[in-house]
Amino acid sequence: AEAGIKASQTIMRYCDGLAVRPSTESLILNALESLEANRIRQDRKINEDVNENLVVVPMSKFNELQQQVEALSGQFSMLMKTQLAAHRWVNSEKAANILNCSPITLHRKKKAGELEYQMQGSRVAYSIDSLIQSLEKKHIKPEAIQQRVMSVLLS
Repeated sequence: AEAGIKASQTIMRYCDGLAVRPSTESLILNALESLEANRIRQDRKINEDVNENLVVVPMSKFNELQQQVEALSGQFSMLMKTQLAAHRWVNSEKAANILNCSPITLHRKKKAGELEYQMQGSRVAYSIDSLIQSLEKKHIKPEAIQQRVMSVLLS
């Protein structure tokens, strides 16, 4: 650890323009050249990957695709609303999947009063609204919350 600190201090002195041993300067320059060569290789790989996956789409086709995406988004929102209306309460398994937690963690949240629940016979049912609020408190994007809730409700 001490040798690493000394090496770091030597490099900082060199970067500040102070003199270092010629052999040390040679090692630093070789290391910098190696780093630069690696950076160039990485940049080339990134550019190749981007160019390999890049598709040019005419503006008219792009506008058409954008309209289709907006229409699907509207349909998804409508489906989400109908599913939420039909499923105001979910069982423990679905609630745990929505929160992406274990059944034990779900039980702890229930006992802590973080989640609204009701007993349906001998089983616990959790309010979808309280599950969504719990996810919102974690600053999860609304789109991700919708997707998570829908995938669990439709499964």
